[in-house]
Amino acid sequence: MLIQPSFVFSRRRMTRVVGAIGVAAVIVASAAAAAVVLAFQNPARAGVAALGTPEKVQIVRFPGSLALPPINKTVSASQLVARLAADVAGLPFQPVPWHCPNDFGTSYRLTFVAPGGSWTAVYGVQGCESVQIGSGRLQTAANSPRFWSDLGSALGLTALEVRPTLCTGTAPGTVIEGRLCRAPS
Repeated sequence: MLIQPSFVFSRRRMTRVVGAIGVAAVIVASAAAAAVVLAFQNPARAGVAALGTPEKVQIVRFPGSLALPPINKTVSASQLVARLAADVAGLPFQPVPWHCPNDFGTSYRLTFVAPGGSWTAVYGVQGCESVQIGSGRLQTAANSPRFWSDLGSALGLTALEVRPTLCTGTAPGTVIEGRLCRAPS
């Protein structure tokens, strides 16, 4: 007499279990992909676009520990304002973690006024050259010469004058690694 082994799962039941596991795996993978996409979204960028094209920008410079005059200027040249706003909104995200050189506290606060409201970006000139729109994720202007050039144009400064650095053993006015050397305050 031959005894047939009895299985807990029939072939049909096994197919259903494997199918259910496959569906669960697809759902988990989709949720993980959505989490990654959301992690790299910057709600500040989306909010900025919803406000419309800015009509003017107020730019305030805080000298930090460098001997620089403060600046408080409002710019209404529509093409320049729109280009500067696009520069800011298009800056890449700052990698995390990222080692940054010394920061001497020099910064610019740019407040853009658009038909739907206003928004503010703060640019830290030294260190990581971080830019933050509202409370959004940090972006960086470290490799963005167009941003520096457009900011300089808005202020009547050269790109070198926009991003000064502290003189250490060098005469003020010397250019060091693409930055204008300034004395401490």
